[in-house]
Amino acid sequence: AAQGKLMTRCGLTGRYLELISIHPAPKLYNRATEQMWNLPPGGELKPFGGQRCPLCNFELLILIRSAHRMNRAFPLCPYCYHTAAAAAAPALAASTRLEAPDDSVPFPLGLTAHPPPPDRSEVRISTHFSQHCPHPEDHPIIASSVACACPQTGESGGALVLDPRGGTHVKFSSSRANLVVELPAFVRSASIGAACGCSGRGCRLVHIDFFRDTSPLEDGETQHSGCLLSDPLLRSLYEAKGGKGGKSGKGGKGGK
Repeated sequence: AAQGKLMTRCGLTGRYLELISIHPAPKLYNRATEQMWNLPPGGELKPFGGQRCPLCNFELLILIRSAHRMNRAFPLCPYCYHTAAAAAAPALAASTRLEAPDDSVPFPLGLTAHPPPPDRSEVRISTHFSQHCPHPEDHPIIASSVACACPQTGESGGALVLDPRGGTHVKFSSSRANLVVELPAFVRSASIGAACGCSGRGCRLVHIDFFRDTSPLEDGETQHSGCLLSDPLLRSLYEAKGGKGGKSGKGGKGGK
């Protein structure tokens, strides 16, 4: 096989996997075992800084999708995507961990440290997941980044997911629609916290860190926490782009 780009580490063997760019979808290849894992078509793939999936121990990737003038990114686990082993993954609990063979990465109860190797035959890839988020919203690597239900697709389970790329261009992407909610450039960073307690389904606090020189907060404060759907300050700052009708507007008006 042709030499591919070393992209991420296998959770079964600890070896680096090669990215093979072939039609119709790229694959990861383990040269030692000759196993292959299908990846989502139609997107750019980047390493996720060595972060691992808590379900299977595979190193994660970042899947970047650019369609309809929208640029969105989601965490991607190669093993879970290929096998759909975590189609309805429950929330992980600290008491349900088993010892992993490499790097002491925890596994949830019910999954062994060496999951069965994936079927090397071609798998049917869901059209929905090919266009939007590569995992269900309750997969741990997605659930940990969910800020709230998607204003457009929340009834069917859609959520707004924090972009994993970080940096100063903080945005939240809908898992099931071409909707992006962007915060202004004077936001230094954002992270997801505990449930916010508002009337929205699954809403969680978003912790915001502003640049000091451009912070909208009084008395030089730079940190603020609130719900994207109900916090007055956050609603006044963010801009929703895309979604149904391709509208855009401040405070979510264009995305609802």
